[in-house]
Amino acid sequence: MRKYIIALVVVLSFMACNRHSEHWVSLCQVETFIEEQPDSALIVLQGIDAGDLSSAEERAKHALMLSMALDKNYIDSKDVYRIQTAVDYYKDSDDEYHKMLSYYYLARIEENRQEYSKAIINLLKAEDVAESISNYFYLGLIYRSISDTYSHIYNNIESLKYAQLSYDSFIMSGDTSYANWALWDIARAYHNGQDYESSAKVSKDIISNGYTNNDVYLVIDGLRLAGMSYLGKNDYEQAIRAYEEIIEIDSTVMSVEDYRNLGLAYLGKEQIEKASGCMQLIHQTDTSQQWLSYEMYKYWGNYKQALSALETEHAYQDQVLRNIITENVTASVAEYMKYEHQLKEQEVIYERRSRIISISLLVLIIALICIIALFRSVSQRKEIEKNMILASSLRQMLLVKETEVSKMSTTIQEQQQVYDDLNDAYNENIGRISNENVELQNAINNLFEHSFSTIDQLTSAYYEYQGSANEKQKIYTDVMSIVSGIGSDKKAIEKIEKFVNTYKGNIMQRFRTEFPGMKHSDYILYLYVVAGFSSRAIGVFLGEKLDVVYNRKSRLKQKISKSNSENRDYFVAPLR
Repeated sequence: MRKYIIALVVVLSFMACNRHSEHWVSLCQVETFIEEQPDSALIVLQGIDAGDLSSAEERAKHALMLSMALDKNYIDSKDVYRIQTAVDYYKDSDDEYHKMLSYYYLARIEENRQEYSKAIINLLKAEDVAESISNYFYLGLIYRSISDTYSHIYNNIESLKYAQLSYDSFIMSGDTSYANWALWDIARAYHNGQDYESSAKVSKDIISNGYTNNDVYLVIDGLRLAGMSYLGKNDYEQAIRAYEEIIEIDSTVMSVEDYRNLGLAYLGKEQIEKASGCMQLIHQTDTSQQWLSYEMYKYWGNYKQALSALETEHAYQDQVLRNIITENVTASVAEYMKYEHQLKEQEVIYERRSRIISISLLVLIIALICIIALFRSVSQRKEIEKNMILASSLRQMLLVKETEVSKMSTTIQEQQQVYDDLNDAYNENIGRISNENVELQNAINNLFEHSFSTIDQLTSAYYEYQGSANEKQKIYTDVMSIVSGIGSDKKAIEKIEKFVNTYKGNIMQRFRTEFPGMKHSDYILYLYVVAGFSSRAIGVFLGEKLDVVYNRKSRLKQKISKSNSENRDYFVAPLR
């Protein structure tokens, strides 16, 4: 499939080149081989001076091709200005393929800049375009990037979801090589979610596929992930085998983290001499990572050295957490405010309100994750405090960390206030809408699209956080008070159907008339879809898993499509 798409692009490019300058011809030619020969493409593109390009179309294509070539050559560009030239040109054009590419590579650059909220927004835009043109290969790339982004901010549930979507898309595109790497993303998500058994199982398949396809990099990364998962299971022997196999293939690829994990596995098997050797290798490379040293000194009973190593390790980990909070959370809030301002200027704030709230929730989730991780770090300190000779010194260190946690809690409260203010502004806007001119039917329809957005957001939050830690009990309780009983409340269902018929041209009444033989459960499912509820919300209302909802929607769509109704396209549209 991918080969056919590339061939089509080549033909169309040559057809378009006949009417443009010499530089345009060069750009068209580069596009025909950039996928297979990105290094050659980069050389050609770097030889073209953007100042010599005569038209906006040429400048946009050059900016896009150069951003693509840098990414495909594993050069992490952070030049937003260059790719923005392409985005500004293609976003209002009918060229859906290049519009998709411009959004995707803008997101890739934003990932390099650790601007994860911006990246997710542009990846979702790219996803919409890719779906409209059925480009499954780039859908796979887009979902992989979304999975990576959620992995960066420790949202393992979403990371796993999009890794699976990436794998399915690559399979549909026929690209088994990329599908194998999508499997690696799935295994990583399992590992990060502490499902070590599933991670190890998938890692075996990855290693096998790597050997079958002579992909040494896939084999090495599969072994690395397997080693981490076995270590998480305390299966030290299997972990040692995985890392020693990497060394046999190519010892130069072993990282500090690899030697740390191998050393911990050796220590677990009480192979002290080998564990000590790993510790020495780490000291020669990166003195900030001291976890293996801490475990070694604790094993030897040298608690003073163990404490020193622990303080160094936690200083390193705390800095990582601070970077996530300051660079991601703060940036996300700033981006949200900027995005809201732009929406007001464009007079489309009601159409995009749900996305804005999603960004705000994402900010809060990131902050909560960071705080949880920080508390976990403090908990580890308390555990080893029991075995430390220098107990008083350790207690002082914990007091300092508790002060830092208090400051972080204040930050979260401030961000909660931002969210409350935004919610109040949203309620004020809704009250104002009720007093505005209602003569235009299109305005009523646009308002309808978001009538249930608040419930939808709450049910999505319930779906994600049910059964989580006590710190999230409040949001779980709030969600349950809203969604409990909706799926079985006959009066509530009747009110929803009445509302839908009022503002959607009696669609449910027409649907029941044209499809009298449908099951009651299918009518209810179709009602929720037309009302604008997400698949997650529907799953909560019906008491079904997300994949079951997707399957039921697909079957309902097929029933309608295969019917003799003259209006089947009209009724199928909400299910797409």
